[in-house]
Amino acid sequence: MKETIKNLRKTIYKFLGSRGFQFAVLCVMALATGIRAYAAGNGMAGINEATSMVTSYFDPGV
Repeated sequence: MKETIKNLRKTIYKFLGSRGFQFAVLCVMALATGIRAYAAGNGMAGINEATSMVTSYFDPGV
């Protein structure tokens, strides 16, 4: 039983240290960052549009 656990541990460490796994993690992180940046960009566009709408209402009222 102990030998099986040792072999499994070695296999997992070898897999986690492999270049393919590291590349896959890097790709997933880059994709997540890109999605987050895209969503933030849309949010900023909405905030800027709302700001311009509010200021356009404010000037005639003053």
